[in-house]
Amino acid sequence: MVKYWAFQGTIRNLSPHLWRLSHLTVLYLNNNCLSRIPPDIGKLSNLQHLDLSNNKLRSLPSELGDLICLRVLSGSVPGKLKSVKKLRDGSVRNKSKNF
Repeated sequence: MVKYWAFQGTIRNLSPHLWRLSHLTVLYLNNNCLSRIPPDIGKLSNLQHLDLSNNKLRSLPSELGDLICLRVLSGSVPGKLKSVKKLRDGSVRNKSKNF
């Protein structure tokens, strides 16, 4: 059972297989060339730590707000984000005034 996954480098697209890792608790997607995060991120119901820093994100899916276990969200937030109820530690920088 995979609980930790790191994709770092020059990734532009995420594999659909990632969303099958339902026990994943930590996901590092930092330092890539991602311009979007698919709505399928909402399938990672056990995710507690998500690092999106240093990417080219233009938006985030509203499904990110459905991750009720998410405690840490790192990175720049490029728009509106549905409330993440249990978010405790966030080095979240907002690029938009609508956070």
